[in-house]
Amino acid sequence: MIKIDYENLRDATVNGVMTFDTSYPVNNLKILNKNKPAKVSDSGNEMGSAEYVLPIFKTDIGKSRTVTRAALDIGGLTYSLSTEAGAFTNISSCSFILQGADNYTFTTGLQNIAFFTDKTIGSYEYQETLNGIYDIDLIASITKRYYRLVMRAMLVGSDHMDWSLSGNINNVYFGSAATLPCPELKRKTTISHGVTINDALGGGRSGYYTHSKRRAWTVDLLLSETQKEALEAMDDTAHGGALPVYFEEEGMIDPIYARVTSEISYEQDAYRYYRATLTIEEEL
Repeated sequence: MIKIDYENLRDATVNGVMTFDTSYPVNNLKILNKNKPAKVSDSGNEMGSAEYVLPIFKTDIGKSRTVTRAALDIGGLTYSLSTEAGAFTNISSCSFILQGADNYTFTTGLQNIAFFTDKTIGSYEYQETLNGIYDIDLIASITKRYYRLVMRAMLVGSDHMDWSLSGNINNVYFGSAATLPCPELKRKTTISHGVTINDALGGGRSGYYTHSKRRAWTVDLLLSETQKEALEAMDDTAHGGALPVYFEEEGMIDPIYARVTSEISYEQDAYRYYRATLTIEEEL
């Protein structure tokens, strides 16, 4: 299957709960450019519990959004945990979780929506650096207006805990996703490089490298009526490729940040079945 995550934070209100770098503020999550991340850097000491839920940022979408899938794109995000009692109180796990609620104080209707990571630790101190794109399909859809990303640490008993978190949050996408069939036999992969060639007087030529290797995929799809509607919903939100999406095909290790760059046209192949060709171009 092909899955395209397209619902994002572009039109949402986003507020940092932890401290974010003034040069890389939390509102960078609305820009949808992984080269302009939100950079968090914070630490603290928590007291007297076996579970600590540490909000990183929160967002008001403006209206209810049904979430069936979520993606967290992070780069060099390092967390460190240690308990005061040392080996007498181990840390059992640490998770990064998308939560939803019925109000912006997250006091009513609070639900864990997506566990992006769930690390089993079993030690009184631990540090890890996370990189990559963590995406997940929900078992059941959840509809909320208010969402937040939290780091949750679970201990084997009540204890004080020191913590720190620093690094880049590139993007957070959650909501609906276009789920499409795997391409049929016809498929084209293109690899391009940004190169400018200058011709000098006398026939000499010089070349300039303007961007690194970029991949693009052109795929032919046979869509049911439901899949066609899902593709159109994605196109309405991404505005014909104006906004990037996360694209994943069966067999890929990680999703790819990309744009659907071609116009979408259909040819009816049978009753309620349509052929369509898509071009997906990687974002650098």
